[in-house]
Amino acid sequence: MSIAYGAFFSTVVLVPLWLQINLGYTATWAGRATAFTGYSPSSCPHRRAHDRDADSRYLVSIGMLVFGVSTLWRSTFTTDIDFMRIVGRSSRRALHTVLFLFR
Repeated sequence: MSIAYGAFFSTVVLVPLWLQINLGYTATWAGRATAFTGYSPSSCPHRRAHDRDADSRYLVSIGMLVFGVSTLWRSTFTTDIDFMRIVGRSSRRALHTVLFLFR
C-alpha cells in the first residue's frame, strides 16, 4: 500500500513537472492536463455507498492492480503526446484511484 501511495504522489508531482520542462507547458496548462486526477475525492461518497456490497480488500486490490497498470501505461509517454491524450489518461486513472486511496 505504501508503494502505491508513493506512485500516486510521485505522478501527481512528476507528470506536471515533465510537462513544463520537456513539453513547454505553462504551470496552468500542466495543471489543467492533470487536474482530472483530483476527480477521485469527489467520487469518494459514491465508493462508500458500494462499500457495504463488496469486501473492501477486493476493492483495494483491484484498485491497486489497475493503478499499477496505469502507472506502467504512463511510462510510455513520449514528447509527441497531445493534451487530450494526457487528459484522457488522467481521468481514467482517477476512477481507479478512488478504489484504493480512500479507504
